[in-house]
Amino acid sequence: MTVLMTGAVSTCVMAGSAATRVVRYRYSSHAAIDRFTPLKILGLGLALSAANAKNAPLTIAAGASISSAGIPVPQQIETLAIFVIIASEGILAPLAVYLLMGDRAKSVLSNWRDWATRHNVAVMAVLFFVLGLKLLGDGIGIVA
Repeated sequence: MTVLMTGAVSTCVMAGSAATRVVRYRYSSHAAIDRFTPLKILGLGLALSAANAKNAPLTIAAGASISSAGIPVPQQIETLAIFVIIASEGILAPLAVYLLMGDRAKSVLSNWRDWATRHNVAVMAVLFFVLGLKLLGDGIGIVA
């Protein structure tokens, strides 16, 4: 499985995730987006996913790791599926809350959105710090 193929699948999943986030959290008060067709939502999600700076390095790193692992293609596909599930947790959890709690989910999801908005910089800093440490460790492993 090539890095390009892995990246394409991951980008589509992230695009759907981004589109759902946009519709549900960021622009829920805009009536125009509520009337978007699924195709328009997919296009919006692709645009937002491509513009999101953290998606490309994560997807490329995952694709490179999976394709260079030396495992058979069926195991690469399984690994990609696991990556997609883990990468989608950010949208699957709110979706599950919404589907399970119905109208009561509005306050829970609103609290989650407010927390994520307040702590976005810290979350991104920790994420990139951990990724940096991982890449540094990989680099040291190659040199040593």
